Amino acid sequence: MIKEVKYVSFELSNICNLSQEHYKCPLFGVKEKKILKTFDVIKLLHELRMLSYKGTIGFNVYNEPMADPRLYYLLDYTRSLFGLNVKFNLWTNGFFLNQDIIDELWDLFKVEEITITNYNQQEYNFSRTLLKAGDMYLHGHLANMDNRLKYYEGEEIECGEPCFAPYNELIIKHNGDVTLCCLDWKHKYVFGNIHSETLRDIIIKPEMIDVYNKLKEGSRSLDICRRCPLGATKARKYD
Repeated sequence: MIKEVKYVSFELSNICNLSQEHYKCPLFGVKEKKILKTFDVIKLLHELRMLSYKGTIGFNVYNEPMADPRLYYLLDYTRSLFGLNVKFNLWTNGFFLNQDIIDELWDLFKVEEITITNYNQQEYNFSRTLLKAGDMYLHGHLANMDNRLKYYEGEEIECGEPCFAPYNELIIKHNGDVTLCCLDWKHKYVFGNIHSETLRDIIIKPEMIDVYNKLKEGSRSLDICRRCPLGATKARKYD
């Protein structure tokens, strides 16, 4: 099933420098700081290489990767391990970005894609200006925050659109859990934990394959999936 995986996201920690300023952030109110240990990340990278993985790798789910002092080391290690067989996509709130940093991320590690999340119009305007200043090698995207904190309790949505979770983006949380998707921020649907199982053993579990097969056919049986607006409505964009 590794061929089905397009994106692997490592949540390096439950730390975001702006989480306490934005109530829409799933890390809002988190008090105890936790990390995914470097040893575990390295182990998983080697396992992915053994599985001949050739997709995209990110070091973020809800954490702010640029606030993590290990980011450059992990980017460098990954690039040395995979060469140009994988791509990087850096999701960030943009707080630590400027043109020099963007250039450095490309020059040192070939980070060709950056996605900046925005919580309000002011942040959106800043991010758009920053990405416009980038060179042609950078594929920059802007992502506006939604109401995913309320998805678990929201009304069910009639949506028969296919979804390719959990293989489209393989989520590895800071505690080692492999979960359904990034919208399952409470990680209610856990398929395994990398501290007790190999990644290969987790992704070939019948229950994970079954969820994937149902979702790609448009069958949304899980609670969070029945309330997920992706595919049913277009994401809101700022004017």
